[in-house]
Amino acid sequence: LGPVWHILVIAVIIMMIMGYRFSFREIPDPNFNVENIVEKVRNKARESN
Repeated sequence: LGPVWHILVIAVIIMMIMGYRFSFREIPDPNFNVENIVEKVRNKARESN
């Protein structure tokens, strides 16, 4: 059971990292959320300049 547990733990960690922002906030379209993040970063960059 040792190796199986390590694989499961790694899989759960990867799932949490990849789907954390989408699953808990219940965003229907992840791509739309990514675009919003990019726009916010660009706006902050423009304001700083």
